[in-house]
Amino acid sequence: MTPEEKLKEACIERFGQREDLLLFVNKSGRARYTRKDGSVRSIPYGLTNRYSSDLVLGKSFIITPDMVGCLVLQFGVGELKAPGAVTKEERLKGQIGFCQTIVRKGGFGGIATTPDEMEGIICQALKPPS
Repeated sequence: MTPEEKLKEACIERFGQREDLLLFVNKSGRARYTRKDGSVRSIPYGLTNRYSSDLVLGKSFIITPDMVGCLVLQFGVGELKAPGAVTKEERLKGQIGFCQTIVRKGGFGGIATTPDEMEGIICQALKPPS
């Protein structure tokens, strides 16, 4: 198991049972298949942005009566990097940009190298005003 796979497993174990969080592992890539005419095609699967994150999250919370009173789900992403891992600059810039886009559009997201850092990203999620 690679260091990144170990980190992913640690995050799944730590956050997978939380009542307020939906956690999906983004297994994205391209599948190849052969058509009846013998030609080979490929189709994308998973969250298919080429810089999309390892973890796809949704954090639910109840909006207070002052905020209408309905249940919502806030979208979030977590890009996992094993400590010391080397990522090509173009890919890293794309992954950072993807996370920033999610945050800019009202979600939460970021890059984490430990479960504690992932916890910090999750804590970015909206909280009802006190």
